[in-house]
Amino acid sequence: MRWRSATLAIGLTVLTVLAGCAGEPDASTQQRTPPSPSPKPGLQLAEPLLQDRLDATRRLLTVPLRNGGPGVAHVDRIALASPRFTDVPATTVDGDLAPGQQINFSIAYGTARCDQDAGKPMLVLEAGERVERLAVPTPAQILDRLWRSECDQKQLEAAFTIDWGQSWSQVPATDGGAARLRGGLKLTASGNERIVVTDLRGSVMFDLDTVPAGKQPITELASGSRTVPVEIGVRLCFKHGLIEAKKLFDFTLYARLGDADQVYRMITPPKLVQQRALALLATCPKDE
Repeated sequence: MRWRSATLAIGLTVLTVLAGCAGEPDASTQQRTPPSPSPKPGLQLAEPLLQDRLDATRRLLTVPLRNGGPGVAHVDRIALASPRFTDVPATTVDGDLAPGQQINFSIAYGTARCDQDAGKPMLVLEAGERVERLAVPTPAQILDRLWRSECDQKQLEAAFTIDWGQSWSQVPATDGGAARLRGGLKLTASGNERIVVTDLRGSVMFDLDTVPAGKQPITELASGSRTVPVEIGVRLCFKHGLIEAKKLFDFTLYARLGDADQVYRMITPPKLVQQRALALLATCPKDE
């Protein structure tokens, strides 16, 4: 009996050990199986979407992502999905975010769909084969502003065309500063809607004004063409200004169509006018 009891005890011990081994995989096996990369549930927008002056020239948005999870979060690509903008390929970012870390990623966005005035924007985060959609809190001010600005631009572009012409010449300054460039903007209506041009504005580097200066409203037309005499002048008479300015010739025209509110469109002079405007810098006073 003692022999049978000993045998039974040994058998139970072996079964217990085997059961324990079956429930605990070998550590080396765990290390050989890397986890699949994926956006972690802790990824979140740390701030609203942003756009600085440089990104505006390259049609980019800044996405400030923060990892609120306990582990490292990897993101391969990010895209904006919004009914208000056309789809563009996701931007490759290939970023790793440690717990609590924030990284600002720059991503591309599409052109405005002006027939869509609502919709919930999302950020599509890709990691490996996995995809996560992150809601963008609304109202998303930067997206609203970009959409409205682009659609206003398209509306004014459809209402009238602008011809900068060829007759641009330097005129001496009356205030002792740099010379100015005088020419004209020929506006041609595309239909019969009343157009009131209310203001013209230059860039950080150059100003754009009517002749005589400060005329408001600038002109009105409902059909045909009208030429507005204008001048381009230098705002910053030093090379540092030329380096710092991101949009040298992004000028702005404000107008009203019919009884609607004032809107604006960006207007850019052709290369000929740009070259003559840059030549004004040589006339800057030497002590500036």
